[in-house]
Amino acid sequence: MQSFLFYSLPLLCCLVLTFSSAAQPSSPEQSLAAWSVYRGDVQSHQYSSLQHINTDNVGQLEVAWTYRTGDATERSAIQCHPIEVNGVLYVTSPQLKVMALDATSGKERWRFDPFEQHTSRGVNRGVTYWSEGDDRRILYAAGPYLYALNAD
Repeated sequence: MQSFLFYSLPLLCCLVLTFSSAAQPSSPEQSLAAWSVYRGDVQSHQYSSLQHINTDNVGQLEVAWTYRTGDATERSAIQCHPIEVNGVLYVTSPQLKVMALDATSGKERWRFDPFEQHTSRGVNRGVTYWSEGDDRRILYAAGPYLYALNAD
């Protein structure tokens, strides 16, 4: 166990530093209008500068659409937060699948199942977004693996 931690901890720290520095927004406005990582932005502001919904109209909101992952059971637990990037909502399911949904309509764009051959167990904490140039990725862990999925 000690050798595992010896090799894993530096790799994990390197990954965290790499992705957190690469995910820095180019402007404060970008970080407050998007919700591309847990808690909204890399500084965890938990705030959006968007003004479409405010204290005057929040009571008038209605459900626009509902999406069901189709893999929940009575023993399912899900402890994650969806993110939104460029009009796409990225979510995970109780069985650790990842789905990309059109944020306006709820229509599924794609689905990834890392455990196609068997049922997964465990909990995930959701996904995060990374981009550089035209390369756009959704990062998440399932089982012992870290996946970097093409966001498109």
